[in-house]
Amino acid sequence: MTTLARFYNDLQTISQLARPRTLVGSHKQRLESFYAKQAQGYDDFRERLLPGRKELVEQLIPQGFRGLWIDIGGGTGRTVQYVSERIAPDAQVVILDLCDSLLSLANKRIEQAGWLFARTRRDDITTCTDYFGEADVVTFSYSLSMIPNWGTALYKAHRMLKPGGLLGVVDFTCRGESPSFTERLVDRFWKIWFSYDGVHISEQHHKDLTSRFAVEKLVFNRAKIPYLVGAKAPYYTFLGRRLP
Repeated sequence: MTTLARFYNDLQTISQLARPRTLVGSHKQRLESFYAKQAQGYDDFRERLLPGRKELVEQLIPQGFRGLWIDIGGGTGRTVQYVSERIAPDAQVVILDLCDSLLSLANKRIEQAGWLFARTRRDDITTCTDYFGEADVVTFSYSLSMIPNWGTALYKAHRMLKPGGLLGVVDFTCRGESPSFTERLVDRFWKIWFSYDGVHISEQHHKDLTSRFAVEKLVFNRAKIPYLVGAKAPYYTFLGRRLP
């Protein structure tokens, strides 16, 4: 993609991000309204906006993986693509999402790549009752903060995992650990900035994760935001194991 073409695609995506998310309809309808017109440029723009996804799944999916991996809010299937060469044909990868526009791109990706192991499923993690006790790996890649009832989502993810199964999360956050006045202002800025697009960051996310799972990794970092010069948004990477 040329620099000019990328810039044009970015403008289209940013124009959608700049519009307030509709509050009308179900969660599925709101997601579709938000993503339908930016789906084609979704992966390229978010490749620069959402760090840590590749590193997360590389730690979770070993060479020759033959288990069940459920990618919650997996959208276009880009996260799976990072480690697709590691996954055996007889493995099972379920890209679970509510947004038809993104899942249609995932289905095209699966068909073009010839992934025998992958399929999409349009479903709501907060009401899904399948896969309990079956999954070896469950991931949320910048999707937990977009789920209004995120506590239920984590409860369901916990139930989906086998004893000893791994949960991986990468998402934006705020630390919330007795920050200074300046840090409180920064936290407030990012909460407002992300909420404009229906992304609700909270320190409660990683606190709940550490209480539900045996922690193997919890790292905080900052990510550059495209076209916001000097702006770095806080994000975290979490790996945890379901105890027997």
